[in-house]
Order: sequence, then C-alpha cells, then structure tokens
Amino acid sequence: MRKFLLFPLLGVCLSVHAQFSENFEGVTLSNGTGSLPAGWTQFNVDGLTPNSQLSWMGNNAWVVRDASGSGGTKAATSISWYAPIGTSDDWMVSPQINVPASNPYLIFKAATPDPNYPDGFQVWVTTLPGPGPSDFMSSPANKILDVPAASQTFTYYGADLSAWAGQPVYIAWRNNSNDKFILYVDDIQVFSIPNTYDVSVQSVNMDRFVRGNTNVNVNITIMNGVGQPVNSLTVQWSDGTNTYTQNLTGLNIPPLGTYTFNHSTPFNKNVAGEFDIVVTASNPNGQADANPADNSKSAKVSTIVNQVTKVVVIEEGTGTWCGYCPRGFTAMEQLHNTYPSTFAGIAVHNGDPMTVTAYDNALNISGFPGCHVERHLKDASVTPSLFQQYYADYSTIWPPASLSVTPSLSGNSLSVSVKADFVTTCSEEFRLAVVLTEDGVKGNINSYNQANYYAGGNVSLPYGNIDFRVQPDPVPYTTMWYDHTARALLGGFNGQANSIPAGSFVANGSTTYTFNYTIPAAYDKNKMEAIALLIHTATGRIWNAGKAKLVSSVSTEEPEKPLFVTTLFPNPAKEVVNISFHLEKAEPTEVNVYDLNGRLLINKALGTQTGQQQIALPVDALPEGHYLVTVATPTQSHTQHLSIVR
Repeated sequence: MRKFLLFPLLGVCLSVHAQFSENFEGVTLSNGTGSLPAGWTQFNVDGLTPNSQLSWMGNNAWVVRDASGSGGTKAATSISWYAPIGTSDDWMVSPQINVPASNPYLIFKAATPDPNYPDGFQVWVTTLPGPGPSDFMSSPANKILDVPAASQTFTYYGADLSAWAGQPVYIAWRNNSNDKFILYVDDIQVFSIPNTYDVSVQSVNMDRFVRGNTNVNVNITIMNGVGQPVNSLTVQWSDGTNTYTQNLTGLNIPPLGTYTFNHSTPFNKNVAGEFDIVVTASNPNGQADANPADNSKSAKVSTIVNQVTKVVVIEEGTGTWCGYCPRGFTAMEQLHNTYPSTFAGIAVHNGDPMTVTAYDNALNISGFPGCHVERHLKDASVTPSLFQQYYADYSTIWPPASLSVTPSLSGNSLSVSVKADFVTTCSEEFRLAVVLTEDGVKGNINSYNQANYYAGGNVSLPYGNIDFRVQPDPVPYTTMWYDHTARALLGGFNGQANSIPAGSFVANGSTTYTFNYTIPAAYDKNKMEAIALLIHTATGRIWNAGKAKLVSSVSTEEPEKPLFVTTLFPNPAKEVVNISFHLEKAEPTEVNVYDLNGRLLINKALGTQTGQQQIALPVDALPEGHYLVTVATPTQSHTQHLSIVR
C-alpha cells in the first residue's frame, strides 16, 4: 500500500545573497494544488495517466503541492505512479538565470515521501534559449546530477556551475522514475560560494542504551555550511573523562553536503551507567571555522551489563472494514504461538465497534493494515513473514529495565501493579502505561463482519481453525472472532506522568506503580491480558514490556492440545542445527525451512514418527540470516526462529 508520510525539514539557514531563489511559497493552491510560478515551464513527455489516487496531477508534468502536511511548505511536485504502469519523463524548467562569475553553485532540497517507492531525478543545464528536453540532452555534459532515489526527508542536493560561470542558463529537473510515487523539489538557489569554511556536527548517531563490554560505533554526521568544499577536518569525542581525536583527510564535502562516518575509536564501558558523549568538529581544511557555535553536539548513552528478558511490542492498526487486514490476524497469531512469553501484539481497531478512539487517534496509522514496532519502526507493513523479521530484529535489543505485571481483580474492579527493575542509569524521563487486551471478541451485528479480500484466492492465511482464502467476503460475525483486541489504555498513550519518579531510574534500582480500572460487564475477564509498556518520553519509543493474564486459570472449554514442542540447538547455528520435538501420536512428519518471505528452502520428510525425536539438519548451504523452521504433521505444526551465522 502506498503511504503518505510526514517529514521534517533540515534546519539550515542560508546567509548568502542568492543570484536566483525560488521556494514556491508564493503559489496559490486550489484544492491542494497550484501551477508552477510565472517564468517556469514544464514538459510532460511520457503523457501517462496518473493513478486514480494521484488524480490531482491531471495532465501536468509538475505542479506545486503542500509537502509538509501542515500548510507551511510548498514544493514543486511530480509523480511516477501511473495506470497502467510506466516510466516518468517529466521536465520542469527554470526561468533564465544569470550564473555568478565566481564560485557559482546550485543548491535545492528534494524528498520522496514513501521509502518503499522512492523517486529519483536528474538535473540538466543549457544555455540554449527557450529550451525543451532535446536542448538539455544535446550534450551529456549538460547533466549535472543523477540521483537514483531521493531521500525520504527533505535533503539538500547541490552542483558546481563553474562550467557556466557568468553565462545565462536554464536549469531543468527531470523525474525519470519507473513506477514509484511522488517527488518534491524545493528551495532552489543559485549563488556564489563565499571563501569561508564552516562545518557543523549534525548528529551523533548512537542507541540510547547499549551493551557494556562491547565496542559501539560513535557514528557522526558532519555538514559543510555555505562555504568552500571541505577536504579535511579534525573530529573528536569525549565521555567527560577521556577524549579521542581523529584527523580526517581525502574528503570532498560540497557546500551543504554531509559526511557520515564511524569514529576510529569506538565507545566501550564495562560498567552500567550513563555517559554524555560530546562530539566536536574543527579545523576544516586546516582553517578557522567561520561559525564555531555549531561545531559540537552531544548525546546521552547508557550502558547495560546485565541482560533481562525482552518483550517485543507490535501495535497493529486494523478494522473490520479493511479487506487486507486478515493477513494481520495470521501474523499476530503466528508470533503469539511461537513466542508466547516474549511477544506482545496489540490489535488497535479503527472505524468499527471495537475502536478505542484515544488509542486509535494517537497511534495514527497512515495505511491499513499497518503497524508500529515499539513505536520506533513506524507505519511498517503487515505480513506474517515481516512480523517474523520485526521480532528477530527487536528481540536482540537489550532493554534498560524489566517489567513485572501483577493484576488483581475484585469483581469488575481491576488493579494492575507494574514493577520496573532497572539495569542501568538514565536521567531522562520514562513512563509506564498498561494496555488491556481481550481474545475471542465476538459480536452479533453486521459491523463485526470482517472484510476479506483473500476470499477465493491462493494465499493461505490460517487463523485458528479457519483459513481466510476459503472464507467468504465478508467473513460473517457468526464465524469471526478477534484476538489481542485493545480494550483500554491506562495511563494514556504516552504513559502516566510520574509513574517512574525522577531520580529513580538507576542501576539496580526499582519502582512500582499501580493502575486502576473498572472492566465493563460486556468484556470477558477470563480472556483478558494486561500489557505494561516502558516508554521513553522524549522519543515515545517503547523499550520493553511485561504482560500477565487477568485470570490465571486455563479455561476448560479449550481442547487439550498434544504435547508438541520444537527445540533448536545450537541457535544461532553454522553448519548443522539439531531439531528436537515430541509427538503424542504416530503421524507422518516433515521438517521445512523457510526464509522470512515465506519461500520454502529445505523440505525433509521424516516418515512416521512418535514420541521424543531428534534429527540433525545440515544448513551449511544457507547464507547468514534469519529463517523459520517448522516441524509439521497432517494435524499439527510448530515453528521456531533460527539464526545462521558464518
């Protein structure tokens, strides 16, 4: 599904006098779309028809749109999503521009909103008057930029115009993408680069929590300001006790260009604690920096030396009206069955009778089905294989605290005690929240029917004892039920203020907070669960979770399942993995190994098996990565995650 994402602008203020400047803010929009400013021309060479979702494009090659979602920033816009599919060939040509005679340079910002469908572009220059595409393409030297895929966030791009110094030119932007989405171009300027040097530290890229006794890269992004290209500089980082210096040479950072690298000295501490990492850049090209005020940036990093259990949280946006959402039911069920104690999936409903409005609004899923993985990976796609990948990626993160959850019921009055045990120190605010979910939710009206676009198809989506491909569209409420359904959000989406008191987040410390709630009579307490969340206030990221059933007894209505547990060892494996399993009754058995896209890579028939079994499976032919190993019989199966390392 194509997704509309919002993105921030890179905060750079230019202090130079531009020979030419256009930010498209003067264009009047009607129904969200406007024409290019006076003097600009366009050429719709491809003549293709926009996809119906982009009908606002009309027959234009380029228009002006609001690219920020807040009405504050307008940008020139072109597309490459057509019906039928085709390759864009859309040109936007500037008015005539007089290029400065000394140190001339072009800069502009570009972005493409969907990282799964990134548009690219080219930039061309010509001195020919009233030019069209053929005039620009008359010489290969006229192409000054060729970007295969623009950045998701607005990013500066630039090019040297020295070949046209002192001449009148036209500059063209060409969208040449094949079946992508949308391209934005903004803040175009042609100016003379001043003879100064100005570097800044844009970011210090480190996880907020890292493992102790482990080398952790200090990843740094340096930006050149509006000055001469930077070929060398000095970068150092300090933890308050020690300072580590690296002299960088052989660079070529153009004006407003960036350079990202790992410092030659990694961060490594063998104690649990919090450290302020300060990075400073200086001596660009051996010269004084024109603006030293922006030469430093800091980041807080906390180290963890004792690992605690990690519970991976995925919040999925779903709805009974959503015909593609059945794949989310399968994805959730597979992870809950495979990782019952270390996965917490929450189905956040939208536009149906199970909607918790405050939760749905705050989650703000842009396309359904969609999900947030720990509110860190946002608006991610939903498929069973992708959920397995998300779990594999986030289960290896060491959390800064463990959460234990103790529910207590008195009639319909519920109290949930959440204890946080900290394994490091953090001075920033964290909060606790609790989500109450319910399994087996059923309704008795048509709004509980589940839309099902997989009816009659060839995609197997098992869910309990049904498969959506053999169900009708919609699946009637008499057949359908809803698991992991969000019922209440205690403490709010961002967590309860002061639930973790200031100063209490210290290594080997702990704190406890109790949430209270009255369960509506229509909810089934026997099928409800409390999921506690540890939320970083500054970023909104969930760093860990804990969960507990409200009622610990197992319902006698559930049929007893045969004992069938698969164990893999070693895991990670290199050449051979041992697979141990137990079958209560004799059945034909096979072992299958899949990649995370669901492709079958290994199939091994074991014949009829019963009782405790163990086999050795060669995996030396598989590349390093993550896989799913399934032991299956005609009546049951069990899947485990396998990592292969080389």
